[in-house]
Amino acid sequence: MLKTSFRSLMPVWAILVLAGWPGRVHAATVLAPGDLVLVTLNSSPPEGFDAVPLAPLEEGTVISFTDNGWSNTAWRGTEGVVTYTASVAVAAGTVLSYRGSNINGFAKSGSFQLSTAGDTLLVYQGPATNPAFVFGVGWAQSS
Repeated sequence: MLKTSFRSLMPVWAILVLAGWPGRVHAATVLAPGDLVLVTLNSSPPEGFDAVPLAPLEEGTVISFTDNGWSNTAWRGTEGVVTYTASVAVAAGTVLSYRGSNINGFAKSGSFQLSTAGDTLLVYQGPATNPAFVFGVGWAQSS
């Protein structure tokens, strides 16, 4: 019978943890306000936007985009969210394009739909209950 102590396994566990096995935990970039900009918005089909990070994004970085309005300390309604997750490192200056489809790291949830009559697109990180805002833009069309 083979007897193994925890102490004898310590070097093995240390190697596995340092090597990132069995599952590597990736760091995520925390963006400061202005570290990502929206360079295009299209509320007509095909609905979408282009965002450009001004800082490099590490693999695993998650960025949320919502058409929900913010009123002092809470969201105004129940609009949708488009979430971008970097599957690889992304260089600063790379254009990230969302065109209404769950591809290229983007995933839509809820009733995200940019309005031609006027809307807001807010970019944030973290949970919706405590967002860290990165960028935002709003527009209106006069009648």
